[in-house]
This record gives sequence, C-alpha cells and structure tokens, in this order.
Amino acid sequence: MPNQLVICDDALLRQMGVLKDNILGSAALRLFKSNITPAHSDVLGDYTPNEADFSGYSAATPSWTSVTISSNRAQSTGSPISWTKNGATGNTIYGYFLQRYSSSLIGARKFASSIDMNDDGDNMTVQPICTLVDHAIKNSASSSFVWSNGALQEFADILVGASDGLWACTLHLFKDSGLTPSRSDTAATYTASGVEADFSGYGAVGIAWQADVLVADQIRIPADQMVWTKNGATGNTIYGYFILDAYGRLVGAKKYDTPVGMTANGQQHTVQLVYTIESEL
Repeated sequence: MPNQLVICDDALLRQMGVLKDNILGSAALRLFKSNITPAHSDVLGDYTPNEADFSGYSAATPSWTSVTISSNRAQSTGSPISWTKNGATGNTIYGYFLQRYSSSLIGARKFASSIDMNDDGDNMTVQPICTLVDHAIKNSASSSFVWSNGALQEFADILVGASDGLWACTLHLFKDSGLTPSRSDTAATYTASGVEADFSGYGAVGIAWQADVLVADQIRIPADQMVWTKNGATGNTIYGYFILDAYGRLVGAKKYDTPVGMTANGQQHTVQLVYTIESEL
C-alpha cells in the first residue's frame, strides 16, 4: 500500500473540536419508527415523515463532552437521552437520526433490534458517540451510525475555513531520509535542524484549497498544484512533505514511496494534495 498522509494526534483533536462545535453541537437527536436502512445518500426528508410520535416522545439536543484522544482516535460523546412511554400512542422504534438546523441531516443509525415503546412505562436511552481518525469519521463500538454525504460536505467546507482545521496551511518538503511520519509527531519533528528541504529554489507554499467534490461517498478537497524548480548551488533528495497550519502547528505528513531528486538545476517537483473525508461503517 502506498504511504498515506498521516494526520497527527494534535491535529485530530483540533479537527474533532471543529466537528463537535460546528456540526454536532446544536444537533437534535430524533427517533424513527419505520424500518429504514440508513445510506450515505439520505436526506432529512427520508426521516421526518417517519419520526416517532409515541406519548412521552420529543426530540432532544445532546450536550457533547470535551474531545479526548486515545489510540489515535479523537472522540466526543453525547449525553444520554432517555424517553418513557406514558400515554395513548405507541411506536416500535428502529433507530435515531441527528438533524442539524431545520433542513440538514447529519446521519442516522438503525438499531440491531427494534425497540418496543407501546406500553406505558416502556423506556429507552440513546447515547451518540463520534470518533475521528486520520481522514475518517468512525463509528464507535457496535454503532452503525451512517453519516450523510451532505453532512460530510458541510464538515469539509467548515474545516477549510477554520483556524483549527485547514485554513491558511502551508506545504513543506523534508530531506531527512530517516524520518517516518507518525501520529505522535509535532511541528518540532519537522522544524528541527536538517529536516526541512533547503535546495536552491525551495520555499514553503501556501495551500490553496479548491471546492470539495463528492466521489464514491468520499468528500475530496483538492488543492492547487504546487511546483518547485531547483535553480542554484544547493541540492537535496526529497523524502516527503508535511503540512503546518496557520499557527505553525503540524497537521500531518507523508513519506514518499520513492525519493525525489532535486540535485540538478532545472529538476522539478510537483505535489497535488487531495484531502479526503469519509465515514466508515
């Protein structure tokens, strides 16, 4: 498998914070009473006609915990939401969905087994969990929460403009052959003496992100192509690149499968970044 861009733990924490504050923070948690199987292409209209209406039910807004990281996973947990059936109308509940604003679906989860809420005193509890690792929003434990493509695209748009996300990032090359990116890396790993490239014609380049696109249930954020030309006395062999955010904090790094020589005048090196966000079941 080709070497991938490794997102460091510190950046995962920051990006999960962006996700929590901007997508999850004001989300309403609602139950659905029809046997729906969630899909990435779903929209809110697939769920609102099928929302629960048993006596004692109402939508609720979870509060989300501060982001923590463990085993390279940044996570925030919603407060548990409970309901008790207490009147004439009953339902069988098949799952829940999260709604952002009046017309935006974040996603939905279908329970492994339906829950009976038909008899007075029947009760149920839902506690949503969101986890971010590398480029993927993961589902914790046995959850089968499916993020909608629309919500992923909203997250991508916010991430590009957020100071704790991808806003005003710069791309740098490294010449240290012994460096293998890891999630525990920080900016100091790459700004240490002798690590960053210094061939004649080199300089860090600001990343200009293009509009995100949906491809096979992935949101891809391409950047403008970046090109360096060697044009003087100093040459390097380039082993990969790293990304720093607007505050000089590390986002991540990638080591090339094959090093790139920038030792002769006129040699060029091109990088075409694509930042991918997906939901994994």
